[in-house]
Amino acid sequence: MQGSEKEFVLDEWLIYPEKSTIKRNDDLIHLEPKIMEVLVYLINNANRVISREELTEKVWQSKFASDEVITRAISVLRKKLDDTGKVHRFIKTIPKHGYVLEYSNQIEAHALPPFEINNEVKGFEPSINKFISPIWAMIIAGIAILIIIAVLTESFVTDQTSKNKQIHLKVDKFVALDNLPSSEMVARVLSEQLITTLSNSESTKVSMDTGSLTDIENDVEFIISGGVKEINSDYHVSLHFIDGSSGGVLWSQSFAGDKKAWHQLVNNISKTIDYFISVAYKDKLNLKRLSLKNLQAAILIHQARELRFVDELNNFDLSIEILQNANVSYPNEKQILMELALSYLRVNGDNTNPQRLPIVKSLIEQAEKAKYKKGVYWLVKALFLKETNEIDVKEAIELIEKNRLLEPENVEVLTILGSFYRISNRDEQAMTLFSNALAIEPDFSLAVVQQAKLLSSQNNNLQAISMVESFLKKHPSDLGLIQLLVKLYNGNGLFDQAIKFLNKIDLDQYKGLLKEHLAASYYYLQIPVRSIQYYQEIDVSGYPLLSYQLDCSIFTLKQEFKQGTESCILADKSKAIGGKFHYGRNLMLQGKYNEAKQQYKKSFTAITENINAIQANLLITEKVDYIWLLSITGEEKLAVDLATSLLKQFSNSNRMGHLGYGIADVILLLSINQPEEAANAFSRAINDGWLHWYDWRYGGPHPALNSLEKHNNYSQWMLYLNNSLTSQRSKLADKNKKTPQLTTN
Repeated sequence: MQGSEKEFVLDEWLIYPEKSTIKRNDDLIHLEPKIMEVLVYLINNANRVISREELTEKVWQSKFASDEVITRAISVLRKKLDDTGKVHRFIKTIPKHGYVLEYSNQIEAHALPPFEINNEVKGFEPSINKFISPIWAMIIAGIAILIIIAVLTESFVTDQTSKNKQIHLKVDKFVALDNLPSSEMVARVLSEQLITTLSNSESTKVSMDTGSLTDIENDVEFIISGGVKEINSDYHVSLHFIDGSSGGVLWSQSFAGDKKAWHQLVNNISKTIDYFISVAYKDKLNLKRLSLKNLQAAILIHQARELRFVDELNNFDLSIEILQNANVSYPNEKQILMELALSYLRVNGDNTNPQRLPIVKSLIEQAEKAKYKKGVYWLVKALFLKETNEIDVKEAIELIEKNRLLEPENVEVLTILGSFYRISNRDEQAMTLFSNALAIEPDFSLAVVQQAKLLSSQNNNLQAISMVESFLKKHPSDLGLIQLLVKLYNGNGLFDQAIKFLNKIDLDQYKGLLKEHLAASYYYLQIPVRSIQYYQEIDVSGYPLLSYQLDCSIFTLKQEFKQGTESCILADKSKAIGGKFHYGRNLMLQGKYNEAKQQYKKSFTAITENINAIQANLLITEKVDYIWLLSITGEEKLAVDLATSLLKQFSNSNRMGHLGYGIADVILLLSINQPEEAANAFSRAINDGWLHWYDWRYGGPHPALNSLEKHNNYSQWMLYLNNSLTSQRSKLADKNKKTPQLTTN
């Protein structure tokens, strides 16, 4: 380094070239070695214009330093010296000539106070990488291959808990293996870029290659070193990751790039190594025990998890693709099998795909054959067995608790475990698990979904809505959160808000998943024409079963129940638990009550022999339909028994919001011949905000509600409901268009 034996005073700044450090008051700031050399050269030549060519020759000792490198060096110096105003105090640009460090006092070497590292050292400023857009490096085989994945950068750059210990690194100077000046220049810049990039990472503590710091470097865990050489038109870089204790090389990696794009090569290497180490830090990997292949596999697992954190469209498919490739490249890494199975099980939004279960079963069998029961094995096992109805919720919790012991900070384990506690009405344990998951990973959407559902079940619906709205500002394309927010709006009678929200979204990209919600919202607002329009726009080509379900729903909305019989019969072939009641409801709406009752009984028997064993807030409308059918077809005793049990469950449930029971209590009370209690319950429902008189599932109000017409308050109730719906419709009316034509059922 030029003049490295001297120390300087520059106004309030103390300059320690040998330590590559500047100090002002209590602020101690490290500079990259090359940046310090530029500063020292400018100081030694103060008040003289220094051309770019001179800096290249004297500092970089090369003819190959780019203008960008020099511009960056000057920019970093100005920022470090707090010299970023419109008029620079120290380093000034002389257009078309170069730079000058202007200083009115004579700059001399000084005997400065002893250099002590007893303050918090400020990190380097991040360099601007012009060549890398917000992508993740995806490592596939033998050498590091960067595969571009379009994901939200924000979901990767999240706050890490403070208990993780930084990884202590030292970056040795890279060397020119062929002794060429151009290779030497690339080696120097690469060394500096690695120091800068890693110093700005929260995961690393970086020491530089300087003898004056040996007293604090005894705890250096790893050393990064390597060399550069030219081969034909490329630069080839060999990088070594070394155990700081033993000096043994843990792994080596080769990189190559066009000589003309050498700066891009340098940045790519720095970003890749930074990403490697960031993953190791965040996932608490033991870098001293991992081979390069182990690390590459761990990175792919990390990327798959990151994709699952935000329920973006296609994120789960991308996660599956990454892990499938990883499984081919690293067949001995059995953790990949379980992560792949979890990606198959964790599907978009609220939708399930039973066709994936055989794949999951095969992956579990492969892991068990290899006697692998680590990672997320117990979580996957529990989800699979619960999905195939082989275990109950209590047994699922027991299995997932095993996984929590293995991975106590795995946010998917914590959140899914919490979701089972939630549906078991163990709210305190559930809330603790959700909060812990979000403390570890604030951008984990599933934890937000589950916590919002829990809040809604506790009748904290406004808080739940606010929480989801806040998260969607950061991740506006998260399908699970979008669906939940619409359900919360609709579940609380805020139909106009649901419609306004959905109309801001490109619904076509979600392949009908959201148009169905929009159609329901319009129907609740007594605008069936618009509701039917959106149902008819849903593209189900290639999915016959979905086509039958859609046709059945459209016939119901049109109140053409008889014409919809065939479609509703075919729709019941669904394997989903809630997809087996289309035909029974169709028969009920046709007034064929005995046939409808038998069909409901058949559908419930296909699920379980004991209706009361079904989770309280699942299939509420189907249970209520069946009980009402029992009551009007002469099976009053069974109706009373089932209704009494269900009413008891409602006493601890939420009427409004997510999976709220709405006016199910009203219909049950009517079913067991308690009309006055039913009327009181209906009044309470309206006071709670219930406005769902026009229910898309029945093509209007539930047929049981016809008996309310006899009550003295009926006209008052209808006036309130219609005024409330009219008010919401008026808010939706466009200034330049007429309000959609209303059709009264």
